[in-house]
Amino acid sequence: MNYAEIEGYLAIVQNGSMTRAAQKLFITQPTLSNRIHALEEELGERLVLRGKGVREIRLTDAGKQFIPIAEKWQSLWKESRYIGAKQERKPIHIAAISSINMYFMPRVYQQFMEQTQSRYISLSTSHSYDIYHRVENGQAHIGFISTTMYAERVLIAPLFQEQMTLVCNSRSSYEGSVSPRQLDVGHEIMLNWCPQFIQWHEYWFGAQALPWIYIDDTLILEQLLEVPESWAVVPVSIAEALCRKETVRQCALQEAPADRIIYLLTHPAHQLPKETAILLEQMHNAVRQYQGISWLYSAGV
Repeated sequence: MNYAEIEGYLAIVQNGSMTRAAQKLFITQPTLSNRIHALEEELGERLVLRGKGVREIRLTDAGKQFIPIAEKWQSLWKESRYIGAKQERKPIHIAAISSINMYFMPRVYQQFMEQTQSRYISLSTSHSYDIYHRVENGQAHIGFISTTMYAERVLIAPLFQEQMTLVCNSRSSYEGSVSPRQLDVGHEIMLNWCPQFIQWHEYWFGAQALPWIYIDDTLILEQLLEVPESWAVVPVSIAEALCRKETVRQCALQEAPADRIIYLLTHPAHQLPKETAILLEQMHNAVRQYQGISWLYSAGV
């Protein structure tokens, strides 16, 4: 197998169709199809199910199992390009959930790069499950997640916790200190921050309550809050960033959900880059700048 075949396969996985994947790679669809056929022949397994006239592709069980292998192969290939190069800087691979990467970490990453000359950051943004997978398989040195789960080969440690608060459109009727009883779930922008948040939500609004919109990423939260009467319950680090816009207002939330905890993931058998300690110290310093966030981590790295 070669890089072009692996690249083509992962493009199909990411884009969901041959047509879109070929467009992303700036190649023809027949060229991409030939690469996938060649890869399947080398592996002796069919990876992709194709149907005549069917726009979307489906992966076989073997195809699904091959995804992490292909990702690691591609990562190793990219790293091998630096062998023998004069450049001495090495990557520190970090995987984190979107809400951390977007709102809390940018300043930390900037300070880390200003202070550290021996490392550069290789960053991936994903969901907690995938981050566990990346740390477990050595694709990431460290991970930052908000939902714990059992993983035999991953160490998990509480890093910091932050209070949950209410943000709403500045033209909404909510102001001051707001009780959950006052909130209209029909105007809610809901995110699944952690299991404790879901328990809180079901307690106040019922298990069958339907929000105005449910999103699994914070990317469009700012735009959705431009709708009058819209509201969301978010961690304080996100609230501070959102309230820099005049269209968003923060309100104290009575009987708020339990604090959201951010956890650090590491692999017990993998040695961490020594610069990890610098990154964590800078995160600790960043936590000190917020009201409503507490540092929890005390172990050495």
